[in-house]
Amino acid sequence: MKAKKGSRKIIFDCVEYRWRVTGDSGFVRLTIWPLKHSGATICGTLKYDVTVTDGDSYFGLWASSRHEILITNRFVRRVLEYAFSRCNYSYTRRAPELLLGPLDDKLDLSDAIRQNEALADRRDILLGRSAQSSTNRAVN
Repeated sequence: MKAKKGSRKIIFDCVEYRWRVTGDSGFVRLTIWPLKHSGATICGTLKYDVTVTDGDSYFGLWASSRHEILITNRFVRRVLEYAFSRCNYSYTRRAPELLLGPLDDKLDLSDAIRQNEALADRRDILLGRSAQSSTNRAVN
């Protein structure tokens, strides 16, 4: 049984699950597990959307993309639906981890993306573009 500390609760098909998101080198890892059943832990990843400028990743500047992916209960529900429908997942069946791999291309992320103009402007400044030209590009 996994520790509940730092995890969030979701109810899916009358079963309580816990989920946690952790950052890793180059990707975000989503872990979902049934709280009171012996089913496998579901694991998937999402890519960080960052750009490295002025050198390599150690000495360079990290600039976030224009979009941030928000992992919410809505997105976690979509992952659970995918696991049940495409991977024949069952919360009652003992099994090793269900590794879904990269979720970016498997799930619709359109409602999980937050447009963040402040990050976009900061990114443009770090990349040597003016924030005004970024706004003009978005309007045109």
